[in-house]
Parts: sequence; C-alpha cells; structure tokens
Amino acid sequence: MAGQDRTDNAVPQPQSASRDAVIGLVTAAADTCMKWGRPDLERRLRVALRRIERSLTAIGVVGEFKQGKSALVNGLLGADVCPVDDDFATAATTWIYQSESPEARIRRVVDGRLVVEEIDPDDLVAYVSESGNPDNHLRVEIAEIGLQNPALDRGLTIVDTPGAGGAKAARNAAILGFLPHVDTLIFTSDASAELSAPEVEFLKAAQEVCPTVLVALTKIDLYPAWRRIAEINAGHLAAAEMAAEPIPVSAVLRAEGLRRDDAQLDQESGFPALLDAISTEVLHRSDTIVLARALGEVRAGIGQLLVGAEAERRALADPEAGERMAAELQQAGRTLAELRGAGSRWMTVLNDKITDLIQQNDYGIKTGIQAVLTDLDTALEESDPAAVWADLTASVQAQLADLVGSLFRDIESSAGEIGEQIAALLRDEGALPSSLSSDADLNIEALWSARDRSAPNRDGGPSTVWAAVRGGSSGVITLGVIGGLAGLALAGPLAIGAGVAFASKQMVDERKRRVEKRRREARTVVQQFLGQVQMELGTRTRQMIQELHRTMRDHFAQRVAELDASASAALAAIQESLRETESGRRERLPGLESAIDKLKAMIDRAEALHQEVNEGTRGE
Repeated sequence: MAGQDRTDNAVPQPQSASRDAVIGLVTAAADTCMKWGRPDLERRLRVALRRIERSLTAIGVVGEFKQGKSALVNGLLGADVCPVDDDFATAATTWIYQSESPEARIRRVVDGRLVVEEIDPDDLVAYVSESGNPDNHLRVEIAEIGLQNPALDRGLTIVDTPGAGGAKAARNAAILGFLPHVDTLIFTSDASAELSAPEVEFLKAAQEVCPTVLVALTKIDLYPAWRRIAEINAGHLAAAEMAAEPIPVSAVLRAEGLRRDDAQLDQESGFPALLDAISTEVLHRSDTIVLARALGEVRAGIGQLLVGAEAERRALADPEAGERMAAELQQAGRTLAELRGAGSRWMTVLNDKITDLIQQNDYGIKTGIQAVLTDLDTALEESDPAAVWADLTASVQAQLADLVGSLFRDIESSAGEIGEQIAALLRDEGALPSSLSSDADLNIEALWSARDRSAPNRDGGPSTVWAAVRGGSSGVITLGVIGGLAGLALAGPLAIGAGVAFASKQMVDERKRRVEKRRREARTVVQQFLGQVQMELGTRTRQMIQELHRTMRDHFAQRVAELDASASAALAAIQESLRETESGRRERLPGLESAIDKLKAMIDRAEALHQEVNEGTRGE
C-alpha cells in the first residue's frame, strides 16, 4: 500500500465536556466496584471505557461504477489503500479498519466453502479490482485491510463497495440491504453530469434505512462546470426532500496537497469539509450513543453495590428485618443457582427459540427460492430465452439480493425479540427478592439492536461483541454474501443463441422445438444455480444464528452470575452485621450511610449526565 499517513488526515475531534465527564465517572465507578470486591462489575465498566475511547463507526462508500469511490476512500485516509484504475472498477467489497500493524485478508468461497486467507497488503489489487479479478471469478466476498491511520483513529471503519445502479439491480438491492447496518452512507457522483433519476431514487431509498446520508461530488478537478453541477444536484436533493448537500471533492488535489504539505491546496480539495461532516454528523452521534450506554452500565453496576449496602444498613438498624432479608437472600441464592444451571428454564426457552428461528429461516430460504423459480417459469413461458436471457439473469440476481437482505433482517429482528423474551422471563423468575428488586434491574438489553462493530473475526464468522452502537459486521457479511451469490456462474446454456427465422411451416415448427429446448435448458441452468444458492444460504444463515445463540447465552449467563454475586455479597454483609454487638452496629452505621450516599450520588450523576448527553444530541 503506497502513500504516507499524515496526522492532518485525522477526522476532527469534537470537543465534548460531557465525554470527559462520562469517562471520569465510569473510571470512578470501576474503581469503586473493585474496592467493594466486585471484579466482575469492574470488568464490565472497563469494557464500557474502552468503547468510549474507541467507539466504532461504520461508513459505507457507494455509487455508480467509475464515480471515484475508491479514490474518495484513499482521500479520506490520505494514503493509497484501495486500488484505483481508470479502466477497471472495484470487484469486491473492501473493509478498512484500524490495526496496530498492516494486515490484509480475504474471505472467498472455495469449493462451496467460505475460507479466510491472509494475503500481502500489496497484493490486494489482485483480489478486489476488475483488472486483477474480472467479474469476481475468485469469488471474493470481502477483503479486509487493517492499518494504522489517523482517519481511523476514532474507531472509524470504511467500507468500499463495488458499483451500484445501472443494470446491476442485484448490487443495488445488496447495497440497500447493507445500509441499515452502517452509521452513514457516502454516495459518490462525479462532476461530469448531474445526478440521474435512478441515483436520486437510490438516495431516497437509502435515506429511509440509513441514519446519515452524505453526497460527494467527485472529480471536480476534471470538470470546470462542477459548481453548476453541484447547484443542480442540490436542487434534485431538495426536490427529493433530502437534507444532504453535495460536498465537492477532488482526490487528485487532496493527494497533491498532502504531498506538498500545502494546507490551502488540501482545503481546495474539499476533503477537510467532508471530514468535518463525518465528525459532526456521524462520529459525534455515535459517541453520544456509546456515552449513554456507558452511563447505563454505571447505573447498573453501582446499583448492584447499592443493593447490598442498603440491605446491610437495614440489618444494622433493625436486626429482625435483617433476619428476614437474610432468609429472602438465601432463597434468592437458590433461585439464581437454578438459573445458572444448564437445565434452567430460560436456557431451555432460548434453545427452543433458536431452533424455531433456524426452522423459520430454512423455510424462508426454501419458499424464497421457489418464488424465484415460479417467476422464472412464467417469464420463460412468455419469451424465448435467447432474446431475454440477460434480463432474466438480472431479475434472478435482483430477487436473490432481496431474499438475502430479507433473511438477514428477519434474523436480526427475531434475535431482538428473543432477547427481550429471555430478559422478561428472567425477571419473572424472581431473580432477587421483592424487597430488593426495585433497586437492582437485570439490565438485559435487546442485544441485537445494540451490536458492536469490531475488527472482522479471522474465522470468517460474524462479529459478536455487543455494544450500544448501530449495526455491525453482519451488514458487511450480508453485502458480501449477496456479492458472492452474484459471482456464481449463471451463464446461459450452450444451446441458447440467436434464433433463425424460417418461412416454411416445417422450419417454424423446428424453431418452436428449439425455443422449447432452450427453455428446458434455461430452467435446468437456473435450477442448478439456485440449488447452490440454497445450500450456501442455508449454511451461512445457520452459522449466523448459532453464533447469535452463543452470544445471547453467554450474555444472559453473565448477567445472572452478576446478580448471584450481588445476592451473595448482600447476604454475607447482613450475616456479618447480625453477628455484631449493638454498639458495633451503631459504630458501623455512619460509615455505611456515608458510603451509600456516595453510591447514590454516583447514580444521580450518571442520570444527570445521561440527560445532558441526550439534550446535546437533540440540540444539534
């Protein structure tokens, strides 16, 4: 990878007093949990701290073919990372993320199996460009590049995609299926012409599923009339009721400005303005979500400490009440022990729900594939495959893209519902005695609606580290799967060719026989292709569901273990207080009440900061 990273390539850092305050509070809360002998809660808060320090944000760069997507990515990074060629387009999705040392790998299908291969970063062009990998014949789904770069320093992940639009209806559908999983879309359109009607329609559809849409007017160095094009495009976007304004950029000026260390030339390139937009419209919003999540962790963790402290205070003030609470906590311990067992009801329900989801998914694949075949049969009955083969194959690919996107969305939605059902079930199980339950919430989130974007897993499976930020790597995997399916061979049968017109009845009958033969051959080709698709989709979606199962199981088990530790700590504190003499209890009360006040103050501070963070977002 050529080019030199520059510190002035970094995305501008928005100043946030709230961010510093949240970091300070979470740090103090983690220290408090350790002092109270709760390393499990401390670990949870340290994870929240790491998320704040490196909140992860995904940006998808999309557009028609040869509109400067890869050059724009390189301009954002201030380095030549993605291959750029005037004659050949990007062939495979490229995922770029921060890494301590340069690394690259590809995910591709070999003999029907997804494999992950380490490659030399300098060999990337052979896998992700049309020149090195024409028509993606290597079946590359995703290429991953890790590097140290100032623009990625705040956890930014950039996804460079193959061209969308035009005749590639499947790719268009793939991109739209991918967008709900990213924080923002940068749509590229060069300054040679105004936005086309299909491009505007694509942007309108994108706006409905993606939180932020930015439009980059590329290659302004090549077209003197770019200002007029920008004005026209702004009108198109306004007419489509879109808030986006075209941001004019030149990757050539950007590279030259950085090479010369010429700030004015770099400013003229438009990239500083684009980086500012990313900072204010994307990263700040993502930071806000991560900060709110961290504050929720403070309330949950410190709240569990408060449960034990207040139980101990009641026991010190009223030994009889302490005896009753000790009995309740002993029962809670037995309940929690049952909840931690492999045969617990919530685990049984989770297993059953996952089994149902797998069956539902398999049925969705089967019926979806059958619908494609039914539509194909209808189209074949009405036409000669030789005349419409290109349109037929494009339609099949587009339907498959819709099917894949729908399957992944259904899995995500169902996973969220399962998470909520298990959380409700655990609450109904009575994990804590009623006298304490109001002070300690299970704090079990709807997991699938709050996933973390981390660097891709090397084993090829979806990333499953959870956090309160939008989307996740499954969106990129969705895009890769669709791209991989589009790369499966769907060539026409050898017998399909241009028909010959004959005048005689015998020749007309012969032509009819040839058309019918071509129909049979076309149907066979598509059936074989769809058989491959069905098998691959079934494998990939089941892997995703199984990974979700493991993630939810581990998440809920951890929450139950934390509550078990809280109940045990509260019981131990009560029992100790009951062994105290009356004078000893009187001596301990002031210190304990002071500690409780500090815990409550910490929770109050978390609530106040949460309101401040949210108001800051609404005020943008």
